[in-house]
Amino acid sequence: MLYLIQQIWIWIVVAALIGFLFGWLLRWRVTLERVDQLEDNLMLVRAARDRLEQDNKRLAARLATVEGAEAAMAAKPAAVLQPVGDAIGGGVKSSVVTAPRSAGLDDIKRINGIEREAEERLR
Repeated sequence: MLYLIQQIWIWIVVAALIGFLFGWLLRWRVTLERVDQLEDNLMLVRAARDRLEQDNKRLAARLATVEGAEAAMAAKPAAVLQPVGDAIGGGVKSSVVTAPRSAGLDDIKRINGIEREAEERLR
C-alpha cells in the first residue's frame, strides 16, 4: 500500500509539472500574439499621426495665406461704386469702386418699379 501511494504521488507531481509547463508555453504564445497586435496597432497609429501632422501643416499654411490676404485687404480701404461717366452709345453710366461709402441706408425707391411697400419689405 505504501508503494502504491508513492507511485501515485510521483505521477501527480509529474502531471502538475507538465501542466505548469504547458500553461506557461500557452501564456507565452498568447502574450507574443498580443505584442504583435499591439505593434501593428502602434504602426497604424503612428501612420495616422503622421498624416494628421501633414494635414495640420498644410492647413496652417493655408491659414497663414488667408490671414495674409485678410491683412492685405484690411490695409486697403473698402470701396464703393462711384459713377464715372456715360458708357459708349447707351447713355448708361458705369461705376468704379473708389472709396468706402458713409453709413446709412440706400434710397431703394430710386430704382424703377420699387414703391414704398416693396422698400419696407426689402429692408
